[in-house]
Amino acid sequence: MPESQAAVERWETRMRAKESGAAFLRLADLLLAADRSEEALKVLEDKVAGGNAYHGALLQLGRLLFQRGRDLEARSHLLRLLGDDPGNKLALIELAERAAAALRWDEASRYFQRLSELDPQNSHWEERLRNARTEAANRPGGGGLHSGAGYRPLPTLTLVEIYLAQGYRDKALAVLQEMSAADPDRLEVRDRIREIEQGLSAPLQGAPLATEGPDAEPGKPPLGAGALTSQLERVRREAAERRAEEKQMFQSWVNNLRRGRDQG
Repeated sequence: MPESQAAVERWETRMRAKESGAAFLRLADLLLAADRSEEALKVLEDKVAGGNAYHGALLQLGRLLFQRGRDLEARSHLLRLLGDDPGNKLALIELAERAAAALRWDEASRYFQRLSELDPQNSHWEERLRNARTEAANRPGGGGLHSGAGYRPLPTLTLVEIYLAQGYRDKALAVLQEMSAADPDRLEVRDRIREIEQGLSAPLQGAPLATEGPDAEPGKPPLGAGALTSQLERVRREAAERRAEEKQMFQSWVNNLRRGRDQG
């Protein structure tokens, strides 16, 4: 039996032994290395659909779907990754390059803007941003999914919580609807839309209701600026802790992948 096939079978066994583990990531990589990309795609799709939405899985799945022309699905998985980790440069680069290749310059500008903010010492992203904005200005509607120039924040659950903490329910709902259009099967997004439409708009992670602004809860005294700041910081801190945990898991997967390749 070839060594590559033996390795595939070992990792298939590990994956079956621990349904919720990350063994499927290593298995998918082995299948890709063996030029069995359709099998790798099936493994990733099945596991992500089953709730194993590791950052590495979402990134690899997005790339494979883009390669097959399934752009909307690919974009939804990468946006889901950015919803958990807004600073993931690999996902931003993939989305930026794909948007630019499709001449969606407004969309590309958003991602290049974020990359230039994350990596200000790298003039490459600033140059790409200028080029994308120039192309958008020369095309009716910017050639993208969203008309109009200028930077727009990425639609994420963190942005939703910030809007809710400030009392802007309409803005939060608009962000959620954009996320739902990109990924209709994302249950937590649909649940948040329902909660807001029914007036149950408490921020995630148990944060209290916003009680200041036009959408303040009736009968509750308004929070002062200090209380709102504390609420917002709590949401941000919990989101950062989740991202740190995911990054650690993702880095562990990358390290294991490198060691496996070195040994091969």
